[in-house]
Formats: sequence, structure tokens, C-alpha cells
Amino acid sequence: MKKKINRQPINWARKNKWFGEDQYKTYYAFDIHHLLMKNNIDPETKSYYKIIDGFMDHYDEIKKIESTSSVIPTNLYQQLKLLHQLYLLLKTSLLTR
Repeated sequence: MKKKINRQPINWARKNKWFGEDQYKTYYAFDIHHLLMKNNIDPETKSYYKIIDGFMDHYDEIKKIESTSSVIPTNLYQQLKLLHQLYLLLKTSLLTR
């Protein structure tokens, strides 16, 4: 018996035209993906895509803050730690909607 193909990633990529075209946004989405995997969020659920979309909705704001603030850490580990904290906040707010 063949396993049914999950169409969510295909549909998500089609909806987000920047994916694969805008290198920075694409890498940012992959960073979020890795955080979600680390926190055992199933990539075959709608919640997974809601969380990524929630982060991406704020991508421009986050990048603007990073470019104008000396408070944002420059160390990759610290940036990922900050991303993780943002993820926890979004996870709580998005999953309770």
C-alpha cells in the first residue's frame, strides 16, 4: 500500500512565492523548520505551517530591528536562542487561537 503524499509543503511553497527565490527568507524559514523539528512539532500538521507563517509574517519587522539595534546578538548561537524564545511565544499564541 502506497503512503499518501502530503500536499501541505507543496501548497505552502506555492502560496509563499518568495520560497526558493529570496535566499534570506528561505534560510530563515529553514531555521524555523529546524527549531520546530527540535521541539517535536510534526511537519505534517497545520500547526507546523501556522507557526512558520506566524514567524514569516513578522520577518520584515525582525530584520528591521536586527539592522537598527545593537541589542540583537551577532553570535549565531545567541540569534538562534532569541529565535527559539520568539518561537515559544508564537507557539503559545498561535496554537491557542
